[in-house]
Amino acid sequence: MAKGKRPLPKKSKVPRPMAEQQIMLHRRVISTIAKTAGDTGYAYSITLSDLNASDILSLFSEYKIVSVVARHQLVNAPNNNATFPRLHIAPRGFSVTNPTSRNEVLQYNNLRQYQFGPANISYGQTFAPYVWVDAVATSGTGKEVVKSPWLATDSDTVRHNYAVTWIDRYNSTSDPTHTIELLLDVTLIARRPR
Repeated sequence: MAKGKRPLPKKSKVPRPMAEQQIMLHRRVISTIAKTAGDTGYAYSITLSDLNASDILSLFSEYKIVSVVARHQLVNAPNNNATFPRLHIAPRGFSVTNPTSRNEVLQYNNLRQYQFGPANISYGQTFAPYVWVDAVATSGTGKEVVKSPWLATDSDTVRHNYAVTWIDRYNSTSDPTHTIELLLDVTLIARRPR
């Protein structure tokens, strides 16, 4: 060894931990938005059990819903061009009941509006889902909103909130012929194989 040089430290023989096994999954859910006698609003949320997730439940111990792409698709146009519906949609991270008026939806931040028409039959937007969890507090009880955390697959009915909507001129009174479908593309991660 040359004078003045220190010997290199020996490599640690402690084995490195194995990388945690995770898998990214995609699920698609298609449903028809129901019409009532008047215009309607919806508070959207989804659970693991809504996603045909029997494989996830049997193979993994934990999951996290990463994103929800919600696409409104006009599959039957109205007979009258004046009755094409108009969609109001905004992100929503907390749990509320379905809105009863358009004004309830217009107050949300990052609201977007989409006018359906003969050449505008589809609108999609990506949302980050949120859930209510028990708040950590020294006294009292409460809940807080957090972006989709890791959850046990046993908790497959936990609601993940992601959007609130109102649709003008989408009712059975003004024009019963038009139909809108909601297509959800859900991305989730599963880990800890059973």
